[in-house]
Amino acid sequence: MAGETIVQGGGTVTQAYGCTAWGLANRSEWNCPNRSCGPFGFHAGIDIAAAPGARPYLTAVGYGRVMQIGRLGGYCGGLGPNAIGIISGPWVIWYGHASVALVRGGDQVVPGQALGRMGSLGCSTGNHVHFEVLPIGSSSGCDSVNPAPFLSSWPGRPPAPPPAPTPDPGPVGTAAGSPAWAYLLGAGALLALAARKG
Repeated sequence: MAGETIVQGGGTVTQAYGCTAWGLANRSEWNCPNRSCGPFGFHAGIDIAAAPGARPYLTAVGYGRVMQIGRLGGYCGGLGPNAIGIISGPWVIWYGHASVALVRGGDQVVPGQALGRMGSLGCSTGNHVHFEVLPIGSSSGCDSVNPAPFLSSWPGRPPAPPPAPTPDPGPVGTAAGSPAWAYLLGAGALLALAARKG
């Protein structure tokens, strides 16, 4: 079993990260000269399949904010129209091939939250999740990092609490922000002083 934290009930790794025999044989992955994999042989994530017939929930293992839904590309549809990209720390965590997304762009996510349901949309040969980690700002799988450490925790932190409300200063007069009653008291004191002098 693998990916118990991101796949409800866990699953089986069907393709590892990096240069894979399947990618080379099918020439369907990334063409990354810097990875020394051969043409189109670099797999930028980990594929985890569920039990036959199961379509479990995909869950968050850390804090983050949904950057976008959908990542299309290539000749066969990339990670699909419901792929979920989540910013966490300096990384974007991708859940690819989802059949449906249960979050929207801009949503904050927390550990254990259901993000979507496993599927086979986009460039996919079966029901599974493609789990990928990219630096923020990159869209190339050639820039990906090994996602295995992210299966159990992400680098993101809980969102900061909202700022405390500021106390209401009450009514404000026209004299340098002083309350109206202070302004009137000051004017009255000046009148009394003038009367005493006269």
